[in-house]
Order: sequence, then C-alpha cells, then structure tokens
Amino acid sequence: MKREFTSREKALLLVLIVILLISGYSAFFLSPLQTHISDAQAQQSDALDQLQVETVKAQQLKKMKEDLAQLDKTESGSRIPDYDNLQNVMTQLDAILSAASDYDLSFPQVEAQGNLMIRPVQMTFTCANYAAAKAVMKNLSDCIYRCRLDAISVSALSGEDGQDITRVPVTVTLTANFYERAAAETAAAASSADSSGT
Repeated sequence: MKREFTSREKALLLVLIVILLISGYSAFFLSPLQTHISDAQAQQSDALDQLQVETVKAQQLKKMKEDLAQLDKTESGSRIPDYDNLQNVMTQLDAILSAASDYDLSFPQVEAQGNLMIRPVQMTFTCANYAAAKAVMKNLSDCIYRCRLDAISVSALSGEDGQDITRVPVTVTLTANFYERAAAETAAAASSADSSGT
C-alpha cells in the first residue's frame, strides 16, 4: 500500500538529506582538503625554514672562503705555496740571511698536519747587533712564504753575562716553520714515512 508523505515528512526528509550531504561533503572532501592544506602549509613553512638555514650556511661558507683567502695573504703578501717549495724557500732564506755575518741551517723532517705540510728550518745566524738581528727576524716573519718563528734565542756573541746586546754582535737561534699545501695523498705518504722513520 502506497502512502504519500506529508509536507512535514517531506521537509524532514529534505533536511535529513541536506544534513547527510553536508556530513558526507565534510567527511569525504572538506576535512581531507583542510588536512592537505595544513600539510602543505607545514611543508611550505619547513621549506622556508630550510631555505633560511641554507642561505645562512651559504653566507657563512662564503665568509669562511673570504677569511681563508685573507689568511692566505697577510699584509706582507705571504702565501701558502704547494708542497715541496724548498728551492724557493732556500732562495728567500739566502736573500734574507745575506744581512747576517754568517749562518748555519739544518732541515728536520717535514711534518704533515691534515693537508698542510710544515717544513721546519733550524737556523743559527750572527749579526752585528740586536737591531740587525731583529731586522733579519722581521724579514723572516714577513717572507712571501707563510712561516712561523719558534724557539727564538738571542745572546751576545762573546757569551759574557751582562753584555748589552744592542751594542755587541749577537747570535740568534730559531726555527722557521714554513707552511705548504699538499694533496691528501701526499700528506698521508709523508705522515706514514715519518712514522716508519721513527
């Protein structure tokens, strides 16, 4: 037996259908869409944060490269040459130590520190007075090849206590450590040769 729905029942059914449609739209379309939008916004935020981090890293790397380039050139223009620069070092030492009355050089084993090779040159030289010796040490320090002076000892040539070293000939003993760049394999070979020699 068929029965017609009353206007009130039709209205209630219509409201129910609308509620079901809204619920279905919300559950199957709107809610996942909002989740996707939230995820996309979170990813965008993460990407922006990562971009800022990478930008800061790139700026720091650029600054580090500039600092290294600056370190490679001091006011005197010294630089770190490639490994096995002994011939050029000897030329420089000959020019610098020509101001000394006499000098004596010895060459201990080259040391490897990472990709840097340190070439120590132990020297003793005599000058007319302390001012002349100081000029020689300054020229060593300002050499075009990067070096560090260590174990500096200055004494009156006569060896008598109480001598005024500004007025008498002096003897200087020091070690000049010259720095050179080496490929990783060269540094490793020098390190292993040094350890096998000891």
